[in-house]
Amino acid sequence: PPPPPPPPPPPPCPANHYCPWGWGGEALACPAHSESLSGSLRLADCVPVAGYHLSGGVAAPCPAGSYCLAGVPDPQPCPANTAGPAGASALGQCVAVAGYYGTAGNAGLECQANRYCPGGGAQDCPAHTASPPLSAWVGNCSVLAGFYGVPGETDPAPCPAGSYCPAEAAYPTPCPPNMDAPPGSARPTDCEIDPGYYFFGPLALPCPPGSYCPPELWGDRRPCPPNTDSPPPSLPP
Repeated sequence: PPPPPPPPPPPPCPANHYCPWGWGGEALACPAHSESLSGSLRLADCVPVAGYHLSGGVAAPCPAGSYCLAGVPDPQPCPANTAGPAGASALGQCVAVAGYYGTAGNAGLECQANRYCPGGGAQDCPAHTASPPLSAWVGNCSVLAGFYGVPGETDPAPCPAGSYCPAEAAYPTPCPPNMDAPPGSARPTDCEIDPGYYFFGPLALPCPPGSYCPPELWGDRRPCPPNTDSPPPSLPP
């Protein structure tokens, strides 16, 4: 009689397992968050899945600031000025950090003056504000002189008449009594004394009887001509 046919070969080790005693022997499951190809024989054939890396021989979540590709044992650093969340599994999860902007997966570019970059993209500062390079949020956009407001809360507005607004002013500062300033004023010196008043130290007082206080005297006073008088506040005769 013919010899019996040879026994069939043992099936290969199944995927996501390894068979240290060869095919047909016991198949051991790969550790958590790792995988292997069919036919694997060694524990080393179990490689981390996407979003994990090998740490002390076991698969651990990918650390923040990097990304972990499937089958690659070590984390890959994100490009310059970018970061990825813990467990990132692709280069595209690396986005620009605050103060920088750019396309995901590419190195972050320095945020330009008069813009702010909270992370990822760049935004223009609101009208009538300015910011230095590397600004990270709208609060870094400072209100320009002659305007007032709080960026991110209120739209900057022109300084109203009778007040002045230095740079970064949240509110207008009123001119002292009996003084006035045109809209958009930025400095205390923009407040000019009203006609018919004069300076007495820092105060603007009504021009006293018997004198007159024209605007061209810039807060000074002059006596009325002989045998004349004037009630306060008095302008030139």
